[in-house]
Amino acid sequence: MNNLLSAHFARLWRSKTFWLCAAFMVGYAVLCQIQNYFDFAAYGVASSLENALYGYIVFYGIIQSIFTSLFIGTEYSDGTLRNKLVVGHSRLAVYVSLWILSASAGLILCLLSLFFGILVGLPLLNGFQSSAQDILCLLLGHLGLIIAYSSIFTLIALLCQNKAASAVISLLLAFILLFAGVYISARLSEPPVYSNVYMTETGVTEEEVPNPNYLEGTTREVYEFLYDCIPGGQTLQLTSSSQLPSPFWPLPLYSLFIGGICTGLGIWIFYRKDIR
Repeated sequence: MNNLLSAHFARLWRSKTFWLCAAFMVGYAVLCQIQNYFDFAAYGVASSLENALYGYIVFYGIIQSIFTSLFIGTEYSDGTLRNKLVVGHSRLAVYVSLWILSASAGLILCLLSLFFGILVGLPLLNGFQSSAQDILCLLLGHLGLIIAYSSIFTLIALLCQNKAASAVISLLLAFILLFAGVYISARLSEPPVYSNVYMTETGVTEEEVPNPNYLEGTTREVYEFLYDCIPGGQTLQLTSSSQLPSPFWPLPLYSLFIGGICTGLGIWIFYRKDIR
């Protein structure tokens, strides 16, 4: 396992894909802080450092899907993965080492984004205003997302030997998860009533009308569960420091559950897969 990890990380530091992904994540984090500063300067409203610090997480799933599929896909296309099995490495060790590499790369990307976001935002803005507990909760949620996304995309990349197909499937899934989160968020944000304003002979009349799109009962509970469970829903909830999900603890637990299921399923199928 140690030899496999050493080889993977040696490839990681030389990977152009990884450094391009890092450049995008860091660039977006820096732009978020600069935009945060200009909004503060334009409207004169006090703005904290963390207001835009976590915005990078919106693109994390997409970036992770690209990196993992291309990095692991190269193992297949170059014959490296098959050679590792031939020389005696177990399939379990190969799978787990690649998952660790994917999760570690994701963690590095997020840490780089946070570091440069703080580096640029600290001299421009008012510093941190959130409590240490809220900041730790957000970082714990981000770590859970890293585990979940890495597990999902490692599963796809190791079960699909075609690098191009793996990249397309992973990227499409990343967008589907994100858009599913946006859709669920929009449905949950529907108000129970809306105001209907119309003119009468006596003047303007306003009445409250029940909103047919408002979710309630079991349907609302299902939507709330999906919003907390799927990575796309968690992504939207973890971009803001001003409104932490309440209760917070289900989010990292759902991420760990998804990561465990995907990793266990991936190992089980990988053991039975014919590696060409």
